[in-house]
Amino acid sequence: MAVVSREFLAEDAAIGARELIEYCYAQGWTDGLPVVPPIREFVDEFLALTDRDPAEVLMVQSHLDRACTVRAVAINAVMAGCRPELPGTRRRGLRASSSPVQLKRGDGRSALPNC
Repeated sequence: MAVVSREFLAEDAAIGARELIEYCYAQGWTDGLPVVPPIREFVDEFLALTDRDPAEVLMVQSHLDRACTVRAVAINAVMAGCRPELPGTRRRGLRASSSPVQLKRGDGRSALPNC
């Protein structure tokens, strides 16, 4: 049985994390700032905090032909490094308005306050 030091495991984990961050950058998901890759397990931790359908639309940007779903909020929270147990993330992100918010050009609201 081989003995593996904590130092080796930490270094290996850091290299793996860097590779994942670089992958996110190559996909255009970040501008180079570190991100947490949104693996299913992490996203599901956020989705478990709400009874809302992950496909439910929370926000619409008509001028960009885009919509933000509950799942998209969870994915962005994970990538931003938010922790699911933070009250602001649960309350404001996944328990947003009961009807979609209509954003107009120049409206700089964030879907994830207090991460």
